[in-house]
Amino acid sequence: MKTLIPALLLATSVVGQPDSCDNATEFQYFHCESYQPDQAYSVNLCYFFHTSGSYVDFNFGYFAYCPDLTVEYTLYNILCDSVTSNTTGYFDIAPDVYYVVCGKVSCDDTTGLGVAQVCTAELLALPVEFLGMTGYATDAGVTLAWSTATEHGSDRFEVFRMRTNLDRGELLTSLRAAGYSASRIDYRWTDVSPNPGLGFYRLEGIDLDGSRRVLMILPVTWTVPDRSSLGPWDLLGRQVK
Repeated sequence: MKTLIPALLLATSVVGQPDSCDNATEFQYFHCESYQPDQAYSVNLCYFFHTSGSYVDFNFGYFAYCPDLTVEYTLYNILCDSVTSNTTGYFDIAPDVYYVVCGKVSCDDTTGLGVAQVCTAELLALPVEFLGMTGYATDAGVTLAWSTATEHGSDRFEVFRMRTNLDRGELLTSLRAAGYSASRIDYRWTDVSPNPGLGFYRLEGIDLDGSRRVLMILPVTWTVPDRSSLGPWDLLGRQVK
């Protein structure tokens, strides 16, 4: 079952940023680039991508009023040979094949625009539709719970424990994913030896093709329990009286 997920992608046009097929970057979700009034309002956005879906539907444009906005989209194969171009952003593609898409976004009439944001909207069929993760401290440790709405080609989830939200961290466990599912699935795992104080847990999803993505980084504070509250506990981390 194909699931479409809206995403915002980083605009890349400033000096030092990639602006062609040859130096396209991977999709970065939920990010826009701001441009001042004295900057040229013409940018080129290029990204490489792959998806389990059979089509993509791009929509590149300003998050500001532009009476004469024009966008020209070009789809390339991974060797940067042009496949096709159009002004709609809709392309039929082969599933799980790497492509590059570039969009030239232009707005010649910038009167009254002021500061503008250039973003791109896109519909992708992703291997995992992630619903979120929660974490809570118990006497037994730190319990993490996360859910997916659908899965298409998912292989496993990996949980890392980090001392800060920036370090690589330590791999704690690898849990098998459903692979293919059209309904909600809930996952749960408990770190029985967490570090005292504030720590961070990173959840990564790995697909059947080996690609991975960070799904969430979650801060959790854990305090060493006093002896009066020590175990035993059940599988859900609840103290057994």
